[in-house]
Amino acid sequence: MTNTLFYKGKRLRLVPESGRIDPATRFDKLTPLQIINPQFPNLEDVDMLPEMQREWEQDWKDEGFL
Repeated sequence: MTNTLFYKGKRLRLVPESGRIDPATRFDKLTPLQIINPQFPNLEDVDMLPEMQREWEQDWKDEGFL
């Protein structure tokens, strides 16, 4: 059994000394992550897009990216 830890942006994997990880089964338990709301699959159709854009542009200005 292995454990994966995330610490300060780094991924650490703990593996028992006696065990080995089979590369063929390494990703068997991964499932896709749904990022977009299925009720609004096309972001161009969302009425909130201009407001969201203003907000992220303001965040970028605050962070010094713009």
